[in-house]
Amino acid sequence: MVTECAYGQLKGRWQILMRKCESLPDEVKMLTLACMMLHNICISKGDLLPRTLDITIDPNTNQRRESSEIRDILHMMNPSRPRDYEKKATNIRDLLANKFWLEKQAINEEDT
Repeated sequence: MVTECAYGQLKGRWQILMRKCESLPDEVKMLTLACMMLHNICISKGDLLPRTLDITIDPNTNQRRESSEIRDILHMMNPSRPRDYEKKATNIRDLLANKFWLEKQAINEEDT
């Protein structure tokens, strides 16, 4: 649910993520990472996401949407076996975290 909300906020702020993308996988990766970084910069500078752009909030009721509704908006599949997806998602998160950590260490070593 946290990931869905985070990606929902990204799609709300950066409307390009709402479009069908026919770019190469590396280009999609760079675009998504750029949106994530810009989103974090906006938050750190106090530029919060307007409620009208936050797809996790229903504009008609001002209430938080159910995860199934967010999945529909984001065109995500509803997992039939959540446990399998949880394990895969955890593995992907851990691999990405490790990769980013190693890249950060390499940059720090280059600077010293």
